[in-house]
Amino acid sequence: MAAWRAAATVAYPSIMCSNRGVDLSVSTWSKTPAHVQLADRIRTAIAAGQLNPGDAVPSPRELAAQSGLDLAVVHTALRRLEREHFVYAIRGRGMFVTTRR
Repeated sequence: MAAWRAAATVAYPSIMCSNRGVDLSVSTWSKTPAHVQLADRIRTAIAAGQLNPGDAVPSPRELAAQSGLDLAVVHTALRRLEREHFVYAIRGRGMFVTTRR
C-alpha cells in the first residue's frame, strides 16, 4: 500500500532560472492546490537567493511545459506572486523578480 503512495508524489524536472536550478516539484497528492505549491516554490527560491531581484522568471508556457502543469495553473501562481509583489510583469518582455524592501 505504501508503494503506490510513494509513487504518487511527482517530482518534475528542475527548471533553470538564470543558470540556477530551481526545484519546482509539485505533489499531486497534497491537499494544497498546485498553483499554491508552485507559488510557494518560486517564493522560496526568491527568499533563498536562487532568484535575485531583476532576474527573469521563465515564461508561463515554459514553466507549464517543463513542470507538466496546466498553463492556467501556472498563470494563477504567477498572478498570485504578482499580487504579493514578489514579481512584476513588463508587457512583451516577461516577468521579473522585484526588489524587496
